[in-house]
Amino acid sequence: MESLYDNHDKQYLEYIENEEKSKIASSWLDQTSLDYWRHNRMLKLIRPFVQKNEKWLTLGDGRYGSEAAWLKRNGVNCHSTDMHTNLLEKAYKKGLIDSFSKQNAENLDFESNSFDYVLIKETFHHLPRPWLAIYESYRVCKKGVIISRKIEARLKSS
Repeated sequence: MESLYDNHDKQYLEYIENEEKSKIASSWLDQTSLDYWRHNRMLKLIRPFVQKNEKWLTLGDGRYGSEAAWLKRNGVNCHSTDMHTNLLEKAYKKGLIDSFSKQNAENLDFESNSFDYVLIKETFHHLPRPWLAIYESYRVCKKGVIISRKIEARLKSS
């Protein structure tokens, strides 16, 4: 069965080649931005799991490996993955992330028990079969899988 994946590769390439989109992409690296504050707010919830010198894997981390970069700043060795590595390569060259590779979250190329933790943040809506990514995540981790999604505020209408 063939699965179709999203078109992020072209979109991420535009963030490199198009001047206006490049400005948007650069803002993702700005730790004083509202976007960074929002992502940091979500990631702070995993601090109890973060131990220095552990090995982590991030799935669907194509926006310059922002989750892997956050983990690196917190003393963790992290490998960033995505189906589209245009921006991951740039982040690696800038020293923002430790390592990266092109991976299909539904069929990871890693040995079992290769990482202490796997972080999946805001990724499932891009996957045609997210349960396979969960299975693969548990296969490659030793301690656990952390799944995070956008924090949504919902107002109850009266």
